[in-house]
Amino acid sequence: MIEALELERKDVERQNGIFVKANAQGIFSTATAQAMNDLEQRKNELDAQIQTEHVKNTLMEDEGSIGAFFQRYAEAKLDDTDTRAMLLEYFVNKIYVGDGTLTVVSWFYENCDQMTWERMLVSKENVPHASPLTGST
Repeated sequence: MIEALELERKDVERQNGIFVKANAQGIFSTATAQAMNDLEQRKNELDAQIQTEHVKNTLMEDEGSIGAFFQRYAEAKLDDTDTRAMLLEYFVNKIYVGDGTLTVVSWFYENCDQMTWERMLVSKENVPHASPLTGST
């Protein structure tokens, strides 16, 4: 499915390129402008469909492979650079640094639950194998 969408997107880009070349040669009308707008809109639709398909494919992992992933990294040592980078890439979408704040946006969420420093420290107490947390509240 993704391959077909990407092929169609390439064709749309090729067609749009033809219009761009025509414009460069002075061939321009309302019809060419409308055709270019239609192609650009179709390209945006295809981009969205391709992205949706990628997300669907990612979420299609079976429960066993997801469980195996969590089992493998349940007691991961974050002092290993590769492990730390992989887990951050897997779970973290963005990190915002503000005046006295650090906001981590996860790829996975159901609500906007805030994890305060105090809550993080309490969580640490319940997970003895986790690395020690330091910092101010």
